[in-house]
Amino acid sequence: MRFFLLTSMCITVVPAVAQSNAVYSFEHGGDNKFESLAGIKTEVVADEAVHGKQSLKFSWGQQGGSAIWPEKIQTGNRRDKGFMQTSVFHTWLYHPGETSDEKLRFSFGRNGDQEADCWFDVKLNFTGWQIVMMPYNRMSGKESAEMDWMQLTAPISGEAGEVLIDNLLPWTYFDRRFAYSDAAYRFTREDEHSRFGNDGHKSFYLQGIKEVEPMVLTKQQEALIEKLEMRMEKSGVGGGGYNLENLRKEYQAYQIKVVDSDVKGRHVAVGIGHDVYKYTKLSEEMTKGHLSIGKTGKFLLRLARAWHAAKGKDKEEIESMYVNLTRLMLKSGFRCGHSHGTLHHFGYASREYYLASYLVRGMLEEHGLRDAVAKNLQWLNFAHFCFDPRAPHRYSDMDYINTMARSQLIAILMTENPGETYRVLEQWTKTLSQAITHDEHTTHDGFKEDGTAFHHWGHYPAYETGAVASAATLFEFFADTPFRLSEEAYKHFGKALLALRFTSNRYSWPRTLSGRHPFSQGGISGLKGAYLTFAKSGTPDGSESLDKQFASVALRLNEAARKDYPEVQPEGDPEGHLVQPYAGLSAHRRVDWLAVARCFSRYVWSGETYGKVNRYARYQSHGVLEILPPGGLTASGVSEEGWDWARPPGATVTHVPVDVLPFEKTIVMPSSNETFVGGVNHRNRNGVFAAQLSEKKEKDYTGLKVKKSYHFFDDLIVAVGSDIQGASEKYPVETVLFQQSLEDVSKPVELNTEAFSDFPWQKEVTSGGIVRDLLGNLYWLPEGAALKMRKQHQKSRYHYGTRGKGSGFDLTDDQNPPTEGDYAVAWIDHGVMPKKGSYHYAILVQPDEKKSAKFYSHKSEQPYKLQQQDELAHIVEKGSLKSYALFKSGPVEDDLLKGVSCPSILMVERGEGGIELSFCDPDLRLPGNSGGSIDGEMWVPAGNGPEVMEQTLMLAGSYQAENTSDIKVDLLPDGKGTKVTFQTRRGRTYSVSLQCLK
Repeated sequence: MRFFLLTSMCITVVPAVAQSNAVYSFEHGGDNKFESLAGIKTEVVADEAVHGKQSLKFSWGQQGGSAIWPEKIQTGNRRDKGFMQTSVFHTWLYHPGETSDEKLRFSFGRNGDQEADCWFDVKLNFTGWQIVMMPYNRMSGKESAEMDWMQLTAPISGEAGEVLIDNLLPWTYFDRRFAYSDAAYRFTREDEHSRFGNDGHKSFYLQGIKEVEPMVLTKQQEALIEKLEMRMEKSGVGGGGYNLENLRKEYQAYQIKVVDSDVKGRHVAVGIGHDVYKYTKLSEEMTKGHLSIGKTGKFLLRLARAWHAAKGKDKEEIESMYVNLTRLMLKSGFRCGHSHGTLHHFGYASREYYLASYLVRGMLEEHGLRDAVAKNLQWLNFAHFCFDPRAPHRYSDMDYINTMARSQLIAILMTENPGETYRVLEQWTKTLSQAITHDEHTTHDGFKEDGTAFHHWGHYPAYETGAVASAATLFEFFADTPFRLSEEAYKHFGKALLALRFTSNRYSWPRTLSGRHPFSQGGISGLKGAYLTFAKSGTPDGSESLDKQFASVALRLNEAARKDYPEVQPEGDPEGHLVQPYAGLSAHRRVDWLAVARCFSRYVWSGETYGKVNRYARYQSHGVLEILPPGGLTASGVSEEGWDWARPPGATVTHVPVDVLPFEKTIVMPSSNETFVGGVNHRNRNGVFAAQLSEKKEKDYTGLKVKKSYHFFDDLIVAVGSDIQGASEKYPVETVLFQQSLEDVSKPVELNTEAFSDFPWQKEVTSGGIVRDLLGNLYWLPEGAALKMRKQHQKSRYHYGTRGKGSGFDLTDDQNPPTEGDYAVAWIDHGVMPKKGSYHYAILVQPDEKKSAKFYSHKSEQPYKLQQQDELAHIVEKGSLKSYALFKSGPVEDDLLKGVSCPSILMVERGEGGIELSFCDPDLRLPGNSGGSIDGEMWVPAGNGPEVMEQTLMLAGSYQAENTSDIKVDLLPDGKGTKVTFQTRRGRTYSVSLQCLK
């Protein structure tokens, strides 16, 4: 028999949608009849509220008490648009009294049983508002699908007390990764989705705030801290005036009233925390009803800068606004120990709040607020986590460096005691250096040894730019202090900057590197200042205050700054060859153009599709070859208007219509089961890129397979494909030469010097010859290649969904608006369902008239020697260079190379008296991971052997070389050849000079 009876509840119940229950918001409360089992009094009051004007007061006497009410609870997990979600209990608590360790208990049970199935406690160690968000599967006890009552039990402390409750959600679904516990309540069960997973203490926040024993400082050390404080202040104050009337209007939006020193006003919240309401009809009201930390932080920064500029009564009024708003925020829950239910992506929204607080730290101290604000800042971004040994691993994250590192520094400088600031800065800068150099051979974030910026399980320049801009300022900030970042950090960070500028022309990086931002026209243009800032932080060893070599790099990008550094000559456009195994790419530069070849693998994704964003990116890295002339992405013919997403240049694809391209899953980071993707860098001048492209057998793919390679011989690029297998019975397989936007439809393309200006226009030939694209690149094709060329009007769709309401994961068929434009396109047609298709062609990149004329004069001659092109190998020779993409281990039919122990990529240069050999085992052998918490995020299966492998190749002829730790050269008996043994790891290129023994 049930042990309570609820007669009526006259509180407002807002029905929810999308399988969520009610929200109890307690507006129009009246005569609510919660069942008080003992000692509890409940009433709706208008003293304080988060939403609306009313909340529910629970008050109790010296003997505590409890109240209970019926509510059917839905528990368990589910997936929604790719997200794993769990059922959570959520409410807001307001505690008006002194803080204590007394606890409220929330219990949940079923069927009239007096024993609860699950429960959790909330300490009353706070004053003001507190969010409580507890997943049912992390409570004490064990949740049941049949739970139908909730109970609140007050402490038996011998003292009376009260709390207010507002916006109570008995259950709702929430992304399980983003529910945080805090100092008031703790999860009793953790899992792989906890903040740290299963590696010890889970909470960044509970580890990130600690008591630090202050140092006793010398006068010089005190002066140093003061110098750093003023340096930060100077960098943030800014200039110009202020508009007091505008500030007043913004302030009025908070509806602040001070009654007997108590500040009342509209609630300030972590805006992204409103995710918890998104399945309720209260969602829009909560989003509009609260003032977010992002908006409030920007307003506080305007107030802080105005306060510095103002005088007299203006200054007093601005100070009053700032102090009152700070007190309102403390009351709203912006205090040490409160996680606001969730703080995911907090760094993006809070940067202005941090800087504003710092700029008025002295004023806050005069009002007795500095310590509370400082501790809140340190808590929110776990500023003391640098003392944890796992911090370098966690801090290597691009998002951390971008959104939180500088804010952590501000939080540390906010500390009132300089001795504490000094001690924390010593550890923090040491940890930051370790994070920047944290070169793990894993899928974890960080700057890798090859200059890639790993994030979201792949090289991600769009995230790297923010991290670079932030980190560069930190290098300079500490450059002339004992806290200077380590020499290793300088070198490692510099390598990433050099690689980023090498793979951008001048500011644009190719589309294949864009992640989920496929038309990143800005590229690194926003880093003009960051490159120079890093140069001004000095040489890695600290011997020079200006790194002139890096300043030369910076001034190429930052023309406006050249007048300030007349002693530094800007570098010319970079030339050479770069391989980034962790990005699955090779980059090749001559004069002022860039060519990038890229493919995806078991370890490196093709790109990202996230809901509405980048929906048509199926072929973003299908063995592409993008050529960026001066002017970058736009000048290369890329335009979103009418872009055919199924024809990226260089790629081999199954050409499907645009509406067939989106994946069935909401979130996809396409990868394959192949480990053969990589490149070899020959003497930093030329190279080879090769890949086994094999689509996974998933519903969204057509089962395409192809072996592709690009052979870079100065300004001639030879493209080879073999073993092409297509499984689609409807759509043809193509290898794309180019797709370029036609701003003027009469602009001609050429075939064998004949120009075609008509529009629309098409031509199909199999006789081979030379094609000139719109940019002046020349393509040599052999006889038999089924070449198709078009000048045509194309219809497509915009990459980002802009129609419809809801989150970025609420998809509809017409979500992405249509686009259209005019293009010149050329491709090799392999037909429907090819079994052993192949192609080869060469590109002479950006030739001048003299080179063009010479190329045309030899159009009947193949400009390279193709020795082998099959499922085993691609072997190409030009002049003294010979390149190999060996897809299988074993013997090789060649006059120089006789066999390899693993699939390999090589380039050999013959010279007088010997050869220069560059070798690569392209298998990264990254250890596996468990992927993301969202269905479709990158998952790498268990590792493919140890990181370091011994690989050998056999050469015809007798050679000698000086042995090293990585390379050993042995003569075979009876003059049968030479064995070269490599200790390979991480897809690196190994180079050796071999002298011929005559």
